[in-house]
Amino acid sequence: MMATTGAFDVLVSAIVPPKITGHAPRAGKGADYRDERPPRKTRIAVNHSDRQDEIHTLKAEIARLQGELEAREREIATLKTMVDQDMLLPLLNRRAFEREFTRAWSAAKRYNYPVSLIYLDLNNMKQINDELGHDAGDKALRSVAKVLRDNCRQSDLTGRLGGDEFGVVMVQADTGAARRKAAELAQLVADTRIKARARQVVLSVSYGVAGGAGDGPVSAIIRTADRRMYEMKQSGGQVSPDYQSGPKR
Repeated sequence: MMATTGAFDVLVSAIVPPKITGHAPRAGKGADYRDERPPRKTRIAVNHSDRQDEIHTLKAEIARLQGELEAREREIATLKTMVDQDMLLPLLNRRAFEREFTRAWSAAKRYNYPVSLIYLDLNNMKQINDELGHDAGDKALRSVAKVLRDNCRQSDLTGRLGGDEFGVVMVQADTGAARRKAAELAQLVADTRIKARARQVVLSVSYGVAGGAGDGPVSAIIRTADRRMYEMKQSGGQVSPDYQSGPKR
């Protein structure tokens, strides 16, 4: 190999072997091979500038593909959020909430720790919509959602289960802890005011709690918490008698 100063940076010398001819071996003798011509040399020019250009082009293409991949991953994450999130509130929709609740419930059964569900209902929602309009109703829903997001743990699941119904799943929390959290959340909602048509509107919620350690179907836990919420609503805000003797699972 030898350096040059011309258009090419390197000249590579290579030996081209001669063409070999011969005859098949005869009995008792080896093969008879003869060279048709002597070996010759050839030189191959390698342009380093061209190779560097190719490398830069490949690096640029890799960077472009990486950028596209990251953009697609962000799009997928956004689509997943859109699929799982409620259309109005920054909470899980019911489908996503029940899916994640089922996963948490299965893990609780496997590792034997408690999981509890708080089922909340915004009181007087129909009255707010009828008297003050749906914008006021939406504002009330957003206020409740903010209370849940600001005052629940990162490990908790928060979702909108229906028009004016909400759910909170507390992992590694028994029903006693969940009832205390539910009472705290209810008080925070009661301290919230929204303004609609020059009126200050006081909000309130009813709630029910149920839980266990993964025993029984998730649907049964939801029904139990929903029933206890309804009993509280019917009693004018009084806690269900179930809570006094220990909630049934």
